[in-house]
Amino acid sequence: MAEGESLTQICRGDEMPNRVTVYRWLEGNKDFREQYARAREAMMDFYADLIREIAFDESGDIVLEQKGDKTVAVANHAKVQRDKLKVDTLKWTMSKLFGRQYGDKANAAALDAPPSDMVIRWQRPEDVIDAPTRIERVIVDPKVSDLMASIDGRTRSAYPEGQTKAPETPVQQPPAQLTHNPTPPPADLSPRLWSAMGRVSDLIEQICPSDEAESVPEEIFGKIETFLRAHYLGSAAA
Repeated sequence: MAEGESLTQICRGDEMPNRVTVYRWLEGNKDFREQYARAREAMMDFYADLIREIAFDESGDIVLEQKGDKTVAVANHAKVQRDKLKVDTLKWTMSKLFGRQYGDKANAAALDAPPSDMVIRWQRPEDVIDAPTRIERVIVDPKVSDLMASIDGRTRSAYPEGQTKAPETPVQQPPAQLTHNPTPPPADLSPRLWSAMGRVSDLIEQICPSDEAESVPEEIFGKIETFLRAHYLGSAAA
């Protein structure tokens, strides 16, 4: 067993007892039980060395394959996974059989902790209070005065003296909209003529000197009149 053989493998030998006989010896023979425990612990040390050998054994991890005219080296994933299974199996066995030494820290601390006492208390039937079988929730609409009285011990109004209700919030009016109301043309002028006269008036304001704002427009309209008479009535009329 110290060489890594399990109890089943040992009992398969021709001159070895069966498992039932070994278990009977363990139950009735203290010395044999202690020897068996030491052999089990030695087997865990053997497993630890075996895990290290498997992990550092790189033989067979790379295999050569022929691809056409070339020989390429590829990873042997089957061997890697098989070695991983061996290591995981040995680690699991060690953690279960010797958790204090090979288990995780949480399990080891739990195994080393001293056993705690279990306390059982009996309760007398007369000390048991019947639990309510139904719970109802009633929502009441209280008055403001009742709420004030419950807060400071006296009744007072929630509004200033002489006021019986909350002040009304003024309604905000929308801002005034900007509108455009153009000046209507005279009754004897069409909109087209009125628009043309407006363009002429704007042109006069743009080119007229500011210090001659009163005399220049009259002069310009005089020239326009002279031009119109000469153009439509002839030079004699001008």
